[in-house]
Amino acid sequence: MPQKNLRHRYDVVWNRRLEGKLRQQISASDELLHQSAKREHDLEEQIARAGQSPEAKQLQSELDKLRGQITQIQAQRNGAEASLSTESKNRTKVNPVDGLTYVFIPPGNFIMGCSPDDTECYDDEKPPHAEQIANGFWLGQTEVTQAAWAKVNGSNPSYFKSDQLPVENVDWSQAGDYCKATGGRLPSEKEWEYAARARTTGPRYGPLNDVAWYSGNSGETTHPVGLKQADAFGLYDMLGNVWEWTADDYDAESKVVRGGSWIGSIGGVRASVRARFEPSRRNDNVGFRCVGEFR
Repeated sequence: MPQKNLRHRYDVVWNRRLEGKLRQQISASDELLHQSAKREHDLEEQIARAGQSPEAKQLQSELDKLRGQITQIQAQRNGAEASLSTESKNRTKVNPVDGLTYVFIPPGNFIMGCSPDDTECYDDEKPPHAEQIANGFWLGQTEVTQAAWAKVNGSNPSYFKSDQLPVENVDWSQAGDYCKATGGRLPSEKEWEYAARARTTGPRYGPLNDVAWYSGNSGETTHPVGLKQADAFGLYDMLGNVWEWTADDYDAESKVVRGGSWIGSIGGVRASVRARFEPSRRNDNVGFRCVGEFR
């Protein structure tokens, strides 16, 4: 393997481990701060009850020591958060052509298809099978917005209109042409599911209402991108809001779309859900995001 590729693999693995350690440090600090806040409150109440007794002085000393520890823990947490922010910035790029942010998706292995214990899977999600993403890639952090589409194409075909809403009413060829114009391509179906799962194994990468706009919370409309919880790779709206075109064929007449939409049922908003649309189809619940082929 060329030295450059070895170095790239080493950097990706090292950065991933560092990010994991920073997240663990932040989580541990949060737990310590929560416990310390409860202890601080208890000590304050005990001091109030002790009045001017000798015990009050001892309790005050303990409280002062605890507050010093809290300050140290908070400082350590802030440092870890700042380092994590720096690491996150190292994993994002802004595409100057359309102004959208792209996130680096590291290589890895995953099980594609029906999630363990998922009773809502359709036949075309089975059987689950092992897949590998051999090379990392850059993927749009959000679905392509109407503002980005207009910047590139000078128009807006969407039914629901607002700059930060996902662009919709675009067919497969139009989506692919946009990605090509911005220096990229549509993601493969395998790339899409790997990115959506972000190393999780369940039907969704978080609680449904936290991560997705669907029929139960959308109010029958699309919503501005990036309002819901991101997955562990930092991608927004991989589930819900609008279906997303992929590069792959479903069959001889159809292309694969993934992710579900604002009008979808609970069962239709899962990481393994697949749907087939004719490539000429345009609908107010179908959009896309691009893979950025940055050099």
